[in-house]
Amino acid sequence: MANYASYGIGGIASQIHYASLAGLEILRNGGNAFDAAITVSSVLTILLPHTSSIGGDGFILAKDSSGELIAYNGSGRSPRRFPVEKYLEIKPVRGPLTVTVPGLVDLWGWIQENYASMDLLDLLRPAISLAENGFYVQEQLGKAINNSYKELMPYSSWVKTFGTLKKGDHVKFKDLARILRIIGKKGPREFYEGKLTEEIVEKLTEQGVLIDYEDFRDHYGEMVKPIKINYKDYELYELPPNTQGLTTLELLKLVEISELNKK
Repeated sequence: MANYASYGIGGIASQIHYASLAGLEILRNGGNAFDAAITVSSVLTILLPHTSSIGGDGFILAKDSSGELIAYNGSGRSPRRFPVEKYLEIKPVRGPLTVTVPGLVDLWGWIQENYASMDLLDLLRPAISLAENGFYVQEQLGKAINNSYKELMPYSSWVKTFGTLKKGDHVKFKDLARILRIIGKKGPREFYEGKLTEEIVEKLTEQGVLIDYEDFRDHYGEMVKPIKINYKDYELYELPPNTQGLTTLELLKLVEISELNKK
C-alpha cells in the first residue's frame, strides 16, 4: 500500500487536508516540490498509517526542474530467510509472513539527497510534532481500524497500538516521533544500518518475522524506467512492475479500444 500526493505549480493535493497544508507550508518557506513531497508523505504515515507507514513502501514518478522524467521504486524485498513453501501453503494476507523490508524511508533519503533543498529534519518536523503531541483520529483511519479489527486482533502489537482507537480519539505515537527524529538527525541509513535497525529487527523477531539486520542493511530502492502508452491525445506514464502501473495502463487502453468512453 502507499500514500498519494500530487503537486502542481504552488499547489498540493493529498488524501487528507492537514498533510496538504503541511506541504504547502514547505513551499511557502522556500522549499521545492520534492521537499513538500517528503513532508506530505511523512505526515500521512502518522495520520493514515494504514496507507503506508514508515514500515511500508513508497514510489515516485515526477519531472525534475529540467523536465526530465524520473521514477524510483522504493518497495522492499522479502527477507532472505523467507519461508516460501510455508507461505504458499498458508497464503496469508496479514501477519508475520507478509512483512517485507520497509522501503519508504529509503525513498525519502533518495529524494532528499538528489532533489530536495531543505534539511531532512526540518521536512519531518510536522510529522514529528503530530506523533509527539498527538492528533485526533480522522474518519479514514477510524474506518480502517474498524474494518480490520477481526482480522488483526490476533496480533497483540496491533491491538496495543490501534485496537481501542475510533474516530475522534486523541492519540500520541511517542515512539514513532523518536524514530522520525533519529532519521531526521542521523539520516535515513540509520533506519537500515544503525542502532535503530537493531531495535526494529528485535521487535519484529519477537513477533515471528524471519528478518535480520542484514536484510535491512542490504536494502536500497532503485531508479526505474517508466512505462507508457498513448491514450487519446496524451502520453501516459506509470511505474513498471512490481507496481500495478502496468495494469492501470492496460485498463485505460482497453477502455479506449472498446470505446467504453465514447460519447
